[in-house]
Amino acid sequence: MLSLANTPPIGYETSLLSTHKPGSTIGKWKAYRKAMKDLSLIISNPDSKPDVIHIHTAADWSWYRKKRFVVKARQANIATVIHIHSGKFNTWLDPSGRNSPTANRAKKMKTFLSQQKVQTVVLSDEWKAILEPMIGEVKVISNPVNPILAVDSSIERIEGKLLLLGRNDPVKGHAFAIEVATMARKANPKITLSLSGIENNEKDWVDAMGWISEAQKIENLQNSRILLVPSKWEGQPLVILEAMACGLTVIANEELNQLPDNIGKASLQNKQQWVDLILETLQSSTANVDYSQQLVEYEIENVQQKWLQIYEQLIEKQI
Repeated sequence: MLSLANTPPIGYETSLLSTHKPGSTIGKWKAYRKAMKDLSLIISNPDSKPDVIHIHTAADWSWYRKKRFVVKARQANIATVIHIHSGKFNTWLDPSGRNSPTANRAKKMKTFLSQQKVQTVVLSDEWKAILEPMIGEVKVISNPVNPILAVDSSIERIEGKLLLLGRNDPVKGHAFAIEVATMARKANPKITLSLSGIENNEKDWVDAMGWISEAQKIENLQNSRILLVPSKWEGQPLVILEAMACGLTVIANEELNQLPDNIGKASLQNKQQWVDLILETLQSSTANVDYSQQLVEYEIENVQQKWLQIYEQLIEKQI
């Protein structure tokens, strides 16, 4: 989201409006109310009224919050994009996988999107195939890789350092990563593991970093040896692309969508497979991997052009 906001299509200017903040329920509610008030002020002022409102949403309460922003935007006749970035949107819409009472969520969302006349965008062709039958027509635009991410050969990678980047959520696989790293240390005691998202761990070789800044993320991508991605699902595994931009070797859950061909893939049902890949990678002498050809479609310039087409079509139609 920050990459898109910082590098909009040529001819456009952007500003960010945050609708959420970490912390207490009261704090989150205040942030939401403030965002609603700020949006009302923005769209009521002819000098600040935007041509397009681009709304990022996940599933569940994220979507329920964002619906009101969509309504407000359309009431002001502003072209609106709903950008779905959750990897579990389909299971939230219909967790049973068939016509159950919870499947009404999909019907209601499809009706809402049709009435509001917005453009819905998803992150991959795989998600288009899954979500389009549930919520109606969608377009596909992948997230870009932040252009500041690059291989820095002046930074030495730390021998044995494994990395996991993700929020504190069971879906991200922190416990799994600790378990496979523990197994791998039996053969290579120099292995360490750094994890964002969690703040406490009793093992002295595990660095539970908690929340980290963008600068800290880049530093870790450039000095680690392997990025582990044992996530159960991802809307688009952007962290993998970011690691590739920094030349970092990646091992990921083989069931994730949009996995590049030349990264390590393993099953969450086979921990030994992860251990073997970790040990094999650490034994190799390769510090940085050249993934440049695989990253062309995710370069900000190419993604900008796709968004330019979406924005111009929306403004022209004023749907």
